[in-house]
Amino acid sequence: MQVADERVSANPRKILICVQKGCTKCDLIRHEVPEESEYRILHLLETSPNGIVWKPRQSGKTTELVAMANKMAETGYPVYYLTFNLDMAHHVQKMYGLSKSVKAISKHQLARGHLRGLAPGFLITDEVGPSEMDELQGEVYCHHFVGGYYS
Repeated sequence: MQVADERVSANPRKILICVQKGCTKCDLIRHEVPEESEYRILHLLETSPNGIVWKPRQSGKTTELVAMANKMAETGYPVYYLTFNLDMAHHVQKMYGLSKSVKAISKHQLARGHLRGLAPGFLITDEVGPSEMDELQGEVYCHHFVGGYYS
């Protein structure tokens, strides 16, 4: 029974992420992502339903997402950081060091079509739940939804 529980809590490794990021920290036959992997969140989000993961409050969600957004923006791709409201977007930019090359928008702006006409890019959500994402899916059709956290 203990082995089954460990498999459920393990973060399954997706080789495509390792190849895309040029990560060679573990050998090709490894099935789980090591704890020290800087791309661990990408593996987790890809294997979650709809790419949205629930985590408790004060667990470092925003810090992880901002780090991921900044790293993706460094590659030159457009990155959009979707928050619950505009105040939260400004707070994330100011307090968490969200790069100026990452466009922070609120879910209300998204619903009003703020992503239309912008270059297709990566969309990361913070505090936007699965039901809200279902409502907004029509607005993100040309962007690649990477995933996000909510509590």
